Amino acid sequence: MATAQIRIQDLEAWCHIGVPESERAHPQRLLLDIGFETPTNDNDHIAATVDYFAVCQAALEVAQSRPRQLIETLARDVLAVLAERFPIRSARVRVRKFSVPGTGEVSVEIGGT
Repeated sequence: MATAQIRIQDLEAWCHIGVPESERAHPQRLLLDIGFETPTNDNDHIAATVDYFAVCQAALEVAQSRPRQLIETLARDVLAVLAERFPIRSARVRVRKFSVPGTGEVSVEIGGT
């Protein structure tokens, strides 16, 4: 069976995240990049693949569900939920944060499944 590589770039999530409590007090903008492999076939129907809109909604649900200190924790949590809910493999989640002074961004990428 053939496989498809699906990539979601720049999924915007507003999250309470950061080590100091003062940083977690207000939501900040994060961008999530999600990539995964899934089986595919010649059928031109959503049931023949993974619904990437549903993947986005699941990732946002996780990201906005509770405050976290680390973007590493957020990436692991998103990856775990996606692996649990969808028939995916070789998944990667990258979280980008823009609040560190003197940097364009800080990011973490975690893979699994």
